[in-house]
Amino acid sequence: IKGGVITGTVTSSTGQPLVQVPVRATLIRDSNGKPPSGPRFQFERPTDDRGVYRIYGLAAGRYVVSAGGGRVSTFYPGAYDADSPTYAPSATRALAAEIEVRAGEESNGVDIRYRGEPGHSISGTVSGSTSQTSPTNITLAQTVNGVSQLNGVSYQLPNSSGFAFYGVADGDY
Repeated sequence: IKGGVITGTVTSSTGQPLVQVPVRATLIRDSNGKPPSGPRFQFERPTDDRGVYRIYGLAAGRYVVSAGGGRVSTFYPGAYDADSPTYAPSATRALAAEIEVRAGEESNGVDIRYRGEPGHSISGTVSGSTSQTSPTNITLAQTVNGVSQLNGVSYQLPNSSGFAFYGVADGDY
């Protein structure tokens, strides 16, 4: 089955295209209207030099699309990582538009007017029985309408001082 596509542009508050902004599509309900079981992986693509993004290979269902904010992988930090995510069209998660994706079809014009609001940081240490040879994985999941949604993964390396998440939006985690 050919995957679906979400495409659009990300612009500043003055309408200028934003370059290299990470844009994420998160499945919130499958094609049968049910929340997906298991972890929710975000599909991420950056905007190009025109502020255009295209996320492809998506399963049919309903998605929310966000730009900026803490990335799932923090190995390569970007200019927008400390911001709170902006959801299409220009909203917080609570007011985000739901985008319907059908197999083999393209959902065009999912544009985002980037808000550029500062996000929060969450940091700490894992103590107790942890491996001294491999990193400890820490998952941050936001609860929206009673459903847990993966927001990020951080690591505490062996013998290190802790972990951190950046660009975290207001909400319950």
